Amino acid sequence: MIEVIEAGLFTTVQDYPGRVGYWNVGIPPSGPMDPLALRIGNRLVGNPENAAGLEITAVGPKLGFTQDTLVALTGARLDARLDGEEVPWWRPLWVKGGSVLSLYARHIHVFRGSGTLSERDVAVGQG
Repeated sequence: MIEVIEAGLFTTVQDYPGRVGYWNVGIPPSGPMDPLALRIGNRLVGNPENAAGLEITAVGPKLGFTQDTLVALTGARLDARLDGEEVPWWRPLWVKGGSVLSLYARHIHVFRGSGTLSERDVAVGQG
């Protein structure tokens, strides 16, 4: 499970290709701003390419992990810290339970199994 310690600004759950084909009922197409980054991130952690991930825009969130989790940071390379240490981009990264990932600005963040991401998988904390 992932705990949202600080929500940041405009963090959304996105999947590929998003919602298409609903203009006729007033719903514009949606999905990730960087679909290639989302698809590659999913492949890096063993998910199907269309699995959901977090897309961070502007100020990123601070996320706590309650269990060991495989993650990948993709998209525009910006500052990301795991327990205060800089983390690699464009490769799988094991995050131990109890760790905190702080993200700054827009990129795609995916978790193994995030294709089934639901409200009970992400808890919003007081921060």
